[in-house]
Amino acid sequence: MISSILGWIFVVLGILAFLAGLVIYVRSAFAAPQVKRAHTYQSVDLGALADLIESLSKLLENFTKLSIPVQWALLGLVMIGVGSYLLATKPF
Repeated sequence: MISSILGWIFVVLGILAFLAGLVIYVRSAFAAPQVKRAHTYQSVDLGALADLIESLSKLLENFTKLSIPVQWALLGLVMIGVGSYLLATKPF
């Protein structure tokens, strides 16, 4: 029962994410691009944590290179996929 409810919530959120991507695409088509700033932080004491954050930032940097509607579409696909999985298998 709970997996069905969560599944439908994820499917609805996925559809809403697709719609949000469409709205953002239309708005960004008429807006001027903004300048992005990159911050760099360095610490000698936190080397392992810095490496982890560095790899995470590279992943997010590649994700931000995608257009905003594509980002929302990917997030929507993930939500729809998780929701469909919960509806199909009912794990809990």
